[in-house]
Amino acid sequence: MNRFITLGLDVSKSSATYCLLSELPENPKTFASRQRPKKIEATEAGRAELLALKFEVAILEPTGAYSRIWRHWLRQAGREYRLVGHWELKSYREGWKFASKTDKLDAIALAMYGLERRDRPGAFLLERDTTLSDLVLLHSHLNRQKNGFQNNLRQRLTYEAPELAGRRWARNWGGGVPGALRAIAGEPTPKWERELSESVGTGIGVDAAALARILIAIEVEEIAVEQAIEAELEKPQYDRYMRAAAGCGFSLWLSANLIGSIYPFEQFLEGGRRRIVHQHTRENNVRVRKDESLRAFKLACGMGLVWVQSGDWEGYVAGGNGAARTALRNSVASAYLLDKKAQKQGGEGDSDFKLVKHKYDNKGYMAIARRWIERYYKALVIEFGA
Repeated sequence: MNRFITLGLDVSKSSATYCLLSELPENPKTFASRQRPKKIEATEAGRAELLALKFEVAILEPTGAYSRIWRHWLRQAGREYRLVGHWELKSYREGWKFASKTDKLDAIALAMYGLERRDRPGAFLLERDTTLSDLVLLHSHLNRQKNGFQNNLRQRLTYEAPELAGRRWARNWGGGVPGALRAIAGEPTPKWERELSESVGTGIGVDAAALARILIAIEVEEIAVEQAIEAELEKPQYDRYMRAAAGCGFSLWLSANLIGSIYPFEQFLEGGRRRIVHQHTRENNVRVRKDESLRAFKLACGMGLVWVQSGDWEGYVAGGNGAARTALRNSVASAYLLDKKAQKQGGEGDSDFKLVKHKYDNKGYMAIARRWIERYYKALVIEFGA
């Protein structure tokens, strides 16, 4: 009888540690202590060594960019591989009481997980198209990159052109490069040329102009990424996601963040078709329903809760996609400020924002973000007939 062999592959920046298993060890910790770490470098020789290994399926975590080269090699060679979520593997390791966390132990846990659950497709993640999430990540990176240059430039403007130092340079989604930046870089329109000539400052220096040119270059890249995101979201596979997002009143930026985090929605459904709902009875004999699909959806959007024990402290902490959580929080904060402005002009306020006590109330913002995510989930359930 042929043995079923799994390859546990724990990837890092430029190498991977692996473990081959054909049966579950009786005592994993004892087994681990007798094993020497087996490492493959991410080189041509390492690729040949990986593909020379005898296994039926490789098990690995989709650890951002690091796992892509290994998945590419396996896919190119027609070798089967499956992906395990971080929290699923963490829970599995805790179940086997792996106290330490090393590359070797992770590789063993991955191999054991694959061997034990190979007949349970729901225990593994779906392979997903990351084009949209990659673009969102790139946009966020470019946006963060501007901070240091902007701060340096504003400091110089306090004496070179103080009238511009406090100006808002923020560019709306899809907008052009701010005119103030072009003026500082030496390309002013007549309006900005007049304003600079009337400044009480010492005049724009070489360093300030150079900083402005750097910021313009980043802005140009940002605009190109925004156009690529818009083009990506126009693809047919995102139609249902965009309809649901529009129904919830989400901006294009928030929609891109969330869709990049939860696509495909089928990953949260049993067999890709139905919600996973469990019923159980509490100690007071009250029957409750738990929507496990919703819990996983919230986690993917950065709005999940994860139970953590550390020393004498234990409790729930925010878990999931931090970038999506930040996008949600900022979107809620912006919507709150717009709502308050509309109310001052005699408009009718959104009842959601009653949860916010003041503009720095982060707890209130996150409570509204949870409501938004639950509405988006319900809208997608309708779109997918789940």
